[in-house]
Amino acid sequence: MLQLIYVLQKLVRLLSANEETVTVKLLPDFLLTAEIDNINLYKLLEFSTRTRLANKLRGYLQKFEPSVSLPDKPKVKAGVSSFLQKINKKDEGVQEVAGLGKV
Repeated sequence: MLQLIYVLQKLVRLLSANEETVTVKLLPDFLLTAEIDNINLYKLLEFSTRTRLANKLRGYLQKFEPSVSLPDKPKVKAGVSSFLQKINKKDEGVQEVAGLGKV
């Protein structure tokens, strides 16, 4: 159980970091970055399946709903739509500089 708490704390710390860039990592690199490379994740998964931990947590949350609301983070556009919008903005700027105006 302590290993599960340790892994969750490390993952929350890693995923809540305010990084502007998006990187793709291989699994070994991700585990090293999260500092959980020394934990046997298969045994941890087996433990959580055997003890039906997810079902117990869901039942606990339904019984004692949290009264604390988390602040909403502003959504940052990412992915294909953000990439296409950036390209459109650059194209509009280039066309206006060339004197062509908007097409």
